Amino acid sequence: MKKGIFLVAFCIIALTFISVPSFADEKTFLREYVYQASEVDSKISCRTIAIEQVKRLLLEELGTYLEGHSEVRSFKLTRNEIIQFTAGIVKVKMVEEYWDGNNLKYQLKAMITADPEHVVKSIDDLRRNYLKVRQLEELEKKVQELLKENEKLKRELKTAKTDQTRIARYNETIEELNATDPVRNGWELSLSGKHREALEELGKAIRMKPQYSLAYAIRGGIYAKLGNYHTAIEDCTKAIELDPESALAHAMRGYIHFRLLDYPKVFADSNRAIELDPNFASAYVLRAAVYDHWGEYQKDLDDNNKAIELDPQMAVAYANRAAAYRRLGKSDLSFQDAKKAVDVDPRSPDAYLARGWAYFLRGEQHQALKDMNKSVELDPGLIWAYFHRGLIYLKSRDYRKALEDFNKAIELNPQYAAAYNNRGIVYEELGDSGQSVKDFKVAARLGLKAAQERLKSKGITW
Repeated sequence: MKKGIFLVAFCIIALTFISVPSFADEKTFLREYVYQASEVDSKISCRTIAIEQVKRLLLEELGTYLEGHSEVRSFKLTRNEIIQFTAGIVKVKMVEEYWDGNNLKYQLKAMITADPEHVVKSIDDLRRNYLKVRQLEELEKKVQELLKENEKLKRELKTAKTDQTRIARYNETIEELNATDPVRNGWELSLSGKHREALEELGKAIRMKPQYSLAYAIRGGIYAKLGNYHTAIEDCTKAIELDPESALAHAMRGYIHFRLLDYPKVFADSNRAIELDPNFASAYVLRAAVYDHWGEYQKDLDDNNKAIELDPQMAVAYANRAAAYRRLGKSDLSFQDAKKAVDVDPRSPDAYLARGWAYFLRGEQHQALKDMNKSVELDPGLIWAYFHRGLIYLKSRDYRKALEDFNKAIELNPQYAAAYNNRGIVYEELGDSGQSVKDFKVAARLGLKAAQERLKSKGITW
């Protein structure tokens, strides 16, 4: 059917709801749904809108069911938060679809089959992954905004049938809703560690809708996870160009700059994210890391306190606060926070890094290495985990392993002055003075005073 020939009528009819156990551990939620076409609809637009609406209804049913679960209640989540989380966890399956061309109706039947215990565990995992949660919130918010705008345009077009501007925008909302599916898929794939497949899905979404800011932001985060920081920054910058008011895109670009140790840019992006959203906990953690680097430890502590106030489940805030307490001479509070970070999120690489370093400072080297190994396992691109593990190996005179870790840190960030300096120390201990001096010179040129002083003491210029 061509656009513009349908009846000027619109209604949504939710026909049936069935909740039955498919087997002992699972429940099935089923809905039938009918969408009545309007004058500006096509078969494709009818299907797009009907699918989004039936997904929402099914997720609301599952969310209501999960609200009664004691563990979910202990998470202290709102009903909308539960629905958002389940949207990123469960799959909605289309069972039957039928286009009634005579009556201009799109009919479909959809279902969710889920193990409530598994969903609850997945919600618990997801709610600790603050950037992933923010991405999901932005995605679901975008979908609801598009659906509301679509309905508004539909109502307006009843009396302004030939308004080409409104018709064009109506069709754009459909295009954006269609592009949302591969964005969702990409988000879900990246959550399960399938980063390459996730990049393919997000690339598909961008080809469908090149102005989709959130798709670039999410893809940028995945590139960063893979250590492709240059492309990651390009994607986040593109997201900001398309949506300058996106606190998420600024925070994500700030995090990538942080991995590259570009602190002035981290500060600019984290500040802007806080200006755009004063309740964005991740942005305070980022800015705190800059204050730590600049030696402004009270401001570092204040920002981490603010992040924990906003999100008590943010493990990285406890990990960073542990460092702030340590620098302020409060070693007991530092150790408590380092342990708290792992308790809050046993899947946080930053938490294990913080606790590992705390154990090392207490002389518990075996536990320190165990935690550092876990940190690297959880995030193979975490530069500081390699750097600090390298320091532990250096302290224990395991020079081969220390060299491997400093090499990896430099591979991840060729501007990491301290890694060159420490690798120079390893080469010095191994008797390779030529390579040692080369590394000290690089570290000195990158501005590391310790390397500069070392070279001066040897009478060497850089």
